[in-house]
Amino acid sequence: MIIIPCHSCHGQISSLKKEYSMENLQVKYLWEIFADALVI
Repeated sequence: MIIIPCHSCHGQISSLKKEYSMENLQVKYLWEIFADALVI
């Protein structure tokens, strides 16, 4: 899993993920991690 702070970074990492066939890699925003922690 890679945690990304901004939308631009998320797009770039997602593109690299597709280019190198890394479908198992999770790319999440930093706020998603905080939201997941609050739900638990």
